[in-house]
Amino acid sequence: MKKNLLLLLIVAFSKLQGQNCANPPIVNAGPDMAICNDHPVIPLNGSINQALSIVWSTDGTGVFSDQKSVMSTYLPSDSDLAKGSVNLVLTAVANGNCPASSDVIMITFTPGPVVSAGQDITTCADTVSLVGLVNGAVGGIWSTSGSGTFKPNTSSLNPTYTFSEEDKKIGRVIFSLESTGNGKCLPAKDNMVVTMFGMVTFAPPEKFIFDCDTVIMLTANISNGGRVEWRGKGTFIPNRKENNVRYKLTPEEIAQKSAKVFVNSVGSCSVYDSVLISIPSKPIVNAGPDITTGEQKVDLKGSVLHTFGVKWTTSGGGKFSPDENSLDASYNLSEQDKASGIVKLVLTLTNNGSCPPASDTAIIYFTRTSSIKSEHSNSLLSIFPVPAQDFVTISLPHGTAVNATILDGSGKLMMERQLVSGENIIDVKDLPNGMYIIKMFSGDNFYLGQFTKN
Repeated sequence: MKKNLLLLLIVAFSKLQGQNCANPPIVNAGPDMAICNDHPVIPLNGSINQALSIVWSTDGTGVFSDQKSVMSTYLPSDSDLAKGSVNLVLTAVANGNCPASSDVIMITFTPGPVVSAGQDITTCADTVSLVGLVNGAVGGIWSTSGSGTFKPNTSSLNPTYTFSEEDKKIGRVIFSLESTGNGKCLPAKDNMVVTMFGMVTFAPPEKFIFDCDTVIMLTANISNGGRVEWRGKGTFIPNRKENNVRYKLTPEEIAQKSAKVFVNSVGSCSVYDSVLISIPSKPIVNAGPDITTGEQKVDLKGSVLHTFGVKWTTSGGGKFSPDENSLDASYNLSEQDKASGIVKLVLTLTNNGSCPPASDTAIIYFTRTSSIKSEHSNSLLSIFPVPAQDFVTISLPHGTAVNATILDGSGKLMMERQLVSGENIIDVKDLPNGMYIIKMFSGDNFYLGQFTKN
């Protein structure tokens, strides 16, 4: 009886206030909204006028970040999301005799995108067909932990993926499908895993061995703990079923200069690969051409038939850059090298197995000047005939005198002569056939010439 009387008095008082209200409060809770239920924090931005304070309320069971601020957020509950909508009420407490005023916004929850990348797969093939599904979004895009290729492209929901050699070596690739064109919703993502069982690859897929070394090391990379079995005409050491074996070539394979070895995976998949073994007769190394220079630094042009370790050595005191084990090194001449005028560089192969060492030599001839001139003439010296037989003539300009040494191609001293201006005839009939270097000194300078004897 007393509760009902109190309610009647409150209603009557509110009506009395409304009768004397000159400036009623104006409340705007904002527009109705459709919110994706995958990120349901709702931003609120209400406005009021002619009011002392406000309060937010709801017919749901969610939580406001600040119930007494027009700038707030609402976090709906699972019950709100399951119901599909919720009403939020912004109420303004009136000034003076004016009654409270309210405004309502409706929040509707829409489902977010749904993505399926498909079931995990185990395969023995070189390719896999992906089956993606996207609902509630425009499309999807694939990504992968692997390094293979998608066909036609990553935007196709059902592409074909070709495994790379690295994928096969690892034996496991993760695929991710993510929705695109999501509207106001967050992108959805799903993963699937493809396991390649017993994929076999060689490291490297082609090898070589010289006929002076009849045993070669072979390694098969097989994914996910699979087992292997080797096939070939030769002998596998310790046996055919080890991942790492030594293969002994047959005399027939050595004579043919090549051999082909196969390896199979053993298990639920039957996959094989092969390796070609090339068998050249001997290691080949080339130190490059001989060089005549007046420069401090010389770029070397060595080459080898296959991938070997190499080492440069010098008969002089210069240094190799970046180091003596670089095939394309540079050589910095020392003062000793410059004074000598000739230095031999030897390129030697390392890691030859059972084969004998192989090496080659390049000779650097250093000259401080390119010609010798007299005080009274600009004519240059000349050497003829080339090739020579019994005699070689060296012609010097007027007023020129030099000390000359003749060296063979290896730098060995063969004879010494003093030469004067005019024609100097030198008997070379006792010299073996080949190329010879003439080193001529004049004061602090010297000149290197050359001739060939037949």
